[in-house]
Amino acid sequence: MSFLSIFSSTCCPACGGRVSKNTGHCKHCGRCLAEEEYLPDGSFNWGLVLTLEADLLMTPDAGYLTRVDRYLAIVRDLPEARYAKAFRDQILPLSTAELQRIYRDTFEANPVDMTKDHLVGVMRSMARSCAASGEDIAAATLPTVSRIVMATDKRNPFRYLLQAIEETLTPR
Repeated sequence: MSFLSIFSSTCCPACGGRVSKNTGHCKHCGRCLAEEEYLPDGSFNWGLVLTLEADLLMTPDAGYLTRVDRYLAIVRDLPEARYAKAFRDQILPLSTAELQRIYRDTFEANPVDMTKDHLVGVMRSMARSCAASGEDIAAATLPTVSRIVMATDKRNPFRYLLQAIEETLTPR
């Protein structure tokens, strides 16, 4: 690594790997590094939406609500927003421990067609894919996500998150 390249790189916030400042994704862990909802070319940053949704499918911790708020800020003008708002409203009064229990009951105790870990991987892959490949993956994944939504109790707050993901995967 040259002396000058040290100054034109940064670290990935997810894995700590060194990445170029202008890169869109970490080559080590695949995380979307673009922080804005619109890309420099003016197109909407669907990679960021998918990355945030994948992050919300991880076990809740003390910073979970902050991630929900970040996601809600990005999707505020999209159809996903109604589900994201309902999800936030449902989890707001819960403690981290209560939310973790519901999460475990939802994603670990009742495995369905696609495991949560598999869905996270698929979403991160879509976030890194070109538009055509991402659309193909979304089309293949949507029916499974829809079955997960239908299998999730209507009173479960994670159903709203899954509905937001379903909306993201639905062709526009």
